[in-house]
Amino acid sequence: DLDRDLMIGVDKSQQSPNTDLQIKHSEFLNSSGSQTVFASNLAIEPENAETITFGDGANRSLVIENSSGSSVKVEPVANADPTITSEFLILNIYNASGEIRTNPTVVSKGESVAVEVTRDTEMFSAGVATGADPDEQSEPFDNYEIRLREDGNFIDSTDKRLVGIGYNAADGIQQNSTTGDIEVTVPRSSLNDYTEVTDDLVAEFTLESDNPTTPDLVLRQNITTANQGGNFTFTINSSAIAPSEIGDPESASETTVRSASLRLYNASTLPEIPGFDDDLIITISANDQFKINPEAAADQPTASVTFDDQTVQNGSTSVNVASATFNGTESFNLVVHQATDSDGDGEIEADDEEIGTKIGESEALTPGTETNIPVSIDRTVDRNDTVSQLTQNQTLVAMLHTANTSDDNNLVHTAPITRDGTPVFDQADITVSPESSLNDPAAGDEINVSIQHSLSSASTRVGGRFMPRIYG
Repeated sequence: DLDRDLMIGVDKSQQSPNTDLQIKHSEFLNSSGSQTVFASNLAIEPENAETITFGDGANRSLVIENSSGSSVKVEPVANADPTITSEFLILNIYNASGEIRTNPTVVSKGESVAVEVTRDTEMFSAGVATGADPDEQSEPFDNYEIRLREDGNFIDSTDKRLVGIGYNAADGIQQNSTTGDIEVTVPRSSLNDYTEVTDDLVAEFTLESDNPTTPDLVLRQNITTANQGGNFTFTINSSAIAPSEIGDPESASETTVRSASLRLYNASTLPEIPGFDDDLIITISANDQFKINPEAAADQPTASVTFDDQTVQNGSTSVNVASATFNGTESFNLVVHQATDSDGDGEIEADDEEIGTKIGESEALTPGTETNIPVSIDRTVDRNDTVSQLTQNQTLVAMLHTANTSDDNNLVHTAPITRDGTPVFDQADITVSPESSLNDPAAGDEINVSIQHSLSSASTRVGGRFMPRIYG
């Protein structure tokens, strides 16, 4: 293979005679499929540039190779129009079952380039023979590497990424009720024979709503039994979801959630914080099918936070939350966020996106009321968390979250606890006290001095202060 020959012993910085462009698997990974079979589309983005160009005018092609050495070549058809310049390229070349589409394309932001797919075109279809060995079968999950060529010359390649193609979810996402504790079941037959995936798998369940007045994501829950049994089986608490988050309880007794999704991540490459698309393997969705009874969700447990203004020492690694209450059935904790009062009204508002990056969290708390809760900020709790100590005055937010300590992700918190579509939180002004030094006292500061003498000592008031007087 020409691409492989060119890669051997070549420094990536010297690989291309025409460009120094480097590529990687895109963090934007979308999935497609019916209610039973699902696949993730491969996608790339530039690693050292803002955009990447693809189309007949760019004279570029892509080669995709799986773990068994099978590969396909993707190149624009003659006179393909338009030529795309974008931050990422999605390879829309196979359907949910891994079969090459009748009209394959490379797409980005509403633009598409018609492409031709050649070589081992059956390699994405789970269960078909791949390579020279007829007994070697493709898997519904495999590692894929993408190589970029220009004018016939190798430019760069991605690393290998585990991607799900041809996942058969059988009956799809099923629920046993629409009220109270809802048991959710998703078949995992496509995984049970693929131990490389089941040994390193993180799963989460999400619900999204069509309600225009609230954020789309109304539930995100880690699945702690991701590597067990013939099904993904877990329970969600419908009472933790406010009626206003998913629909209008006055107009319907049941609300259809826009999307219920089981998202599978590759735990072997997952960073400390789960939930990022650059480690997403596949998404199994039940669009416009999952239902919740919002009237049953109306009676919600008490949830509140009191976060008082406070002064801390320069370099402090924690803050104190005065009290927090959650009378639900599950444990909870507090997550501290940075905040910006962008409109200057003195109030931090979630709807105005004034709540920023998570910088710390407390330990798990038992249901009920807790007081004087320390929240540590000296370890990373968010992808953009660069704060390990407090060194300047600022406004912070303490937010209630549900807690989960059994999912091995080094985090305590899971989803925010909301009421009427808004996270439960309180704000506090944090004042950082400057370090003081006896060697450099500020003007007017009093310094306590104790002087001992073997014979006797006394003191006298001078200028309103006691000053030492020594007798020898």
